[in-house]
Amino acid sequence: MAEQCDSCATFSAPIVITQGGAYTGNWQCIDPTVPAVKVHTGQPVKIVNSRIKGPGDLIYGGSGSDIVGIVLTVQQTCFVGTNPNVVGRSKGSGIWIDHVSSLLVQNCDFESTGIGVTPHTYAGDHRVNSTIRVLENRFHNLDGRRSDGNGGYQPATADNDGVSAVMLVRRDITFASYPRVPVSTTQVCFVPLGSLLFVPSLT
Repeated sequence: MAEQCDSCATFSAPIVITQGGAYTGNWQCIDPTVPAVKVHTGQPVKIVNSRIKGPGDLIYGGSGSDIVGIVLTVQQTCFVGTNPNVVGRSKGSGIWIDHVSSLLVQNCDFESTGIGVTPHTYAGDHRVNSTIRVLENRFHNLDGRRSDGNGGYQPATADNDGVSAVMLVRRDITFASYPRVPVSTTQVCFVPLGSLLFVPSLT
């Protein structure tokens, strides 16, 4: 379970993935401005059976002039968000992908992260194998509160501190812009007092 993600685990320093392939490990970052895992390649990447912990974005898929789009699979992996300890700063996303061609997130646990999964911009070719799938995951204690910089949190406000299990960020696009976006969430449970939870509706 995600709440036991750091139990008896030895974490490695943040990693930057620049080549496709399968990756397994335990990665942690204590700097809220640095992702624990950065994917910087257009080649297919699979992260499986891993533990990822930190106050910022836990997996960040970056883009650049040399990358057409991120192709990422994440399975059987748990994410744990921690307090950024920077005044006014919220926790990052479990997964944030900028310019995604294909994304599968399946059988993962998200514990105390900010937003669970954030595919920012779709860069695929609208074919059936180039889509976004978020299936059979568990989101627990999603937390949008802002840090007070001293190990605690500021009082939440409705305008600023909402969290989502899955969020499509761009306001100029809709779910219809993405080909086939199945979101099947096994469990979304308990949000800390003061946070607001939004689960996307596909109807």
